[in-house]
Amino acid sequence: QVTADASRIVANNVTHVNCAFASVQDGKAVLNGNATDATKLKEQKADLKLILSVKGKGLANAVATSEGQKTFAKSVAELVKAGNWDGAEIEWEAAELKKDEEANKETFALAVAAIKTELDAIGQDKKLLFGAVVCGCPNFIANNDVAKAQTHLDYLNIKVDGFQSEKIATHRSNLYPT
Repeated sequence: QVTADASRIVANNVTHVNCAFASVQDGKAVLNGNATDATKLKEQKADLKLILSVKGKGLANAVATSEGQKTFAKSVAELVKAGNWDGAEIEWEAAELKKDEEANKETFALAVAAIKTELDAIGQDKKLLFGAVVCGCPNFIANNDVAKAQTHLDYLNIKVDGFQSEKIATHRSNLYPT
C-alpha cells in the first residue's frame, strides 16, 4: 500500500485536504491505514479542514436499502467523530449500480441524506463538511437525483476519469509534469 507523506504538504497554502481512503466493507465505512500523518497538518495550520474520503467501491450496493443507508451513514459518522475529522466525502461509483435506473436515481439522494443527518447529529459543536465525488459520464445526471442530493451536500466534485463515452476514448494524464 502506498502512503502519502503529509510532511511534504505546506498546510499554509491550502484550506482543505481530502484524505484517502476509507473503504466499504460489509456495508460499513472502514478506515484504511493510519491517518495520524494527515492530522499532523493541523499543527501547521489549526483551521485546516481535513476531510475523510470514502472510496466508492461497494458503496452503491451497501446503500441499496433503507437499512443499508442507515448502517453506512452511522459508520461514516463514527469514523469522522473518532478521528476528529472536519467532514467526509463519498465517491459514488455509478458502474456498480443496479440496472433499475429509477431505483438508482432515488438511492443516491437517499444515501446522501442519511449520511448528512448522521454528520449533523455528531457535529453539534462544529459544522462538519460533506461532499460527494461523482462520475462525469453522460448518464450520471440523467440517472441520479443530483438536485435532491445537492441539498444535503456542501460540495460536489466531478471525476475527470468519467468524462468519456462508450464511443470515444479519452486521455487521462496529469495537468502538470510530476
